Amino acid sequence: MKNIYSLAFLVIMLGSYCHAQTGETEYGFSFGVRSGIIYGQASELVFPVPGDTKGELLSELLWDIKPVFYLGIYADIKRKNQFEIPGLFSSISFKAGIPADTGYIEDRDWMSFENAALTHFSSHTNKTNLFFNAEISFGAAVPVRNNFYFKTFINGSWIHYAFTGRDGYGKYAREKSVYPRTYYAIDDDPKIYDFTGMELINYKQDWLIFSPGFSAGARMFNVLTIDLSLKISLFNYCIAQDEHISLKDKYVDIIYGNLFLEPAADIIFSINRFDIMFNITWKQLSGSSGFSYKNNNDAGFFLSQNKSGAAINFIDACLLVKIRL
Repeated sequence: MKNIYSLAFLVIMLGSYCHAQTGETEYGFSFGVRSGIIYGQASELVFPVPGDTKGELLSELLWDIKPVFYLGIYADIKRKNQFEIPGLFSSISFKAGIPADTGYIEDRDWMSFENAALTHFSSHTNKTNLFFNAEISFGAAVPVRNNFYFKTFINGSWIHYAFTGRDGYGKYAREKSVYPRTYYAIDDDPKIYDFTGMELINYKQDWLIFSPGFSAGARMFNVLTIDLSLKISLFNYCIAQDEHISLKDKYVDIIYGNLFLEPAADIIFSINRFDIMFNITWKQLSGSSGFSYKNNNDAGFFLSQNKSGAAINFIDACLLVKIRL
């Protein structure tokens, strides 16, 4: 939180500098509050090494975020007449989710040496304990004619999730006694486990994302602005931590280089000194793998042979109300 306040102070100081350099009427500072939801999934992947399985994955865990409600704040500095004169802009935002049950966590394993059939499946209630998202952007806006503009910018983002899976059930294929790592079909008299009343797994992801972006905006009727934007990048980094409570296994995954895509659309109504904005954004991070470190029964971490992966895919919709100061 201290870093967020520092960034907010930086944005305010930048606005004061712009006022001093260009005159009080050139740049304006805005502050607002927002409320919204995110809806999607976070993924945790384990990739096999030769001899593990004939499947493409050794393990996949899908954590529902369906949905998480959040509250947040937003501040920006930009030219008041951005449709007429080129200028710089900066913005900062912070969101905090409201803890709640948000669907299910589904855990699948493909552990057979002889085929790619599913061998283990479990489903549990997923609680999203924490969700934080902080972003800061710097860029330039160039007007095109009187009612259009084009922006280019650099964005930095931090996303944090923390989940707990509890209750639910497990369905595990029976292992053949003659050959190790071979299994009967998962629907052929499987072992069924009831996990009611148990917390089984904790998982969290921290993403740092640095992305260039651009947007185009159009003003209509002097009160309505529509802005379309896109961010795309390979400059991202994730640290994920997984704790299997009953097995006393802990994993730390370090993942980087995922493909990040974020298209977004804003509809903004301007009334006197107030802006009312509806925003919808799609965030996707996927397509890469990294290293995994394992710790069993607090014996110390060691590098696992299996590579790990992580991904997020969700829609973010919010309503923002801000005042121009």
